[in-house]
Amino acid sequence: MFRVLSSSSDRSCTLRGILSLVLLVAFAAGVNPQSGRRLPKTAPTPAPEPTPEAEPVKKPASSREPELSLIVGIDDHNTFHIPMYYTSSVFDGCTAALRDSGAVRLESANRNFNRGEAVHRAKAEKETYVVLLELELDTFGRRGGLGNVNVDDLYISYSVFTPGTAKIKTSGRTYPQTHRRVGIGVPGGGRGAIYAEYLLKQASREAAERILDAFHIKPRRLN
Repeated sequence: MFRVLSSSSDRSCTLRGILSLVLLVAFAAGVNPQSGRRLPKTAPTPAPEPTPEAEPVKKPASSREPELSLIVGIDDHNTFHIPMYYTSSVFDGCTAALRDSGAVRLESANRNFNRGEAVHRAKAEKETYVVLLELELDTFGRRGGLGNVNVDDLYISYSVFTPGTAKIKTSGRTYPQTHRRVGIGVPGGGRGAIYAEYLLKQASREAAERILDAFHIKPRRLN
């Protein structure tokens, strides 16, 4: 009887010892499960890049402000039977060139505009100059026969009147024949109404250049 009890007690002690060892190992494993392994280094968080300052929106360049105010008229009364479309070509060519400069605030007067009316209008103005255009016949150097008006017999007269006083700011003449071009591609081989209008418009644009030059305004290249 004594031996049996002693044997049971020994087995019981042995089991408790084994159980204690298992618990100890399990506890040690739970405390440091990653023992012996190096933890990976955490990559540093990159610093946020500075937000570039928004560039100020550039405003489009303003168009050229008018430097000069002009009233333009033409005397279309003549006693030499000059075709009316010649007068229209002169008026249209001159006003187009002045407008194309980008420096002129332009007002068109009646085409039936004589010198007396131009003077009267200029005296009534405070800042606006008055331009009078006239298409004249060069009777001294006339090439055409009687009753025939040749464009080479014509010239353009221009006068600019000062506001308030109506004094002449500038005046002069331009001649269509000085703008003749050899071999220009105009129907009729450089003859006829189309070519005559071309010459008149070129001469009228030259008059516009001279008017602008009197005010120290550089015109655009006139073709």
